[in-house]
Amino acid sequence: MTTNCNLTIYNRKINPETRKYEYTRTFLEGVHWHTDQKTNVGDKGLVSADVIKVRIPMEDRKGYISPEQYKTLEYGAHRDCWTVENGDLIIRGEATGEIEKESDVVRLGAVKVISHSENMTGTAPHIRIGGSS
Repeated sequence: MTTNCNLTIYNRKINPETRKYEYTRTFLEGVHWHTDQKTNVGDKGLVSADVIKVRIPMEDRKGYISPEQYKTLEYGAHRDCWTVENGDLIIRGEATGEIEKESDVVRLGAVKVISHSENMTGTAPHIRIGGSS
């Protein structure tokens, strides 16, 4: 699989004490990021949005666990791994800061994960992410 950039993913998990989402940052090198602009004419005129498609090759990816496994982890144990779930945030390139809420990274061009799938069979196992900005 051809790769063209690096990626930062912010996984979210509810803190049981505050009952608010907290985000854990993971930097991944060597992913494929594609942006396609979609337009539509509707009742409100011309509307456009960037549709993001990301593929993360899974060869030698340490720390990845499935979303189902991530949900079962106790709070705190999740910091040693990463996953991809709807609602997570991704940024093209390396983001260096921690965030407290979603709006902290939206201004940096973050994309919310709206779809994902694990494609682990075949010659190029990968995770596919869909998002929109």
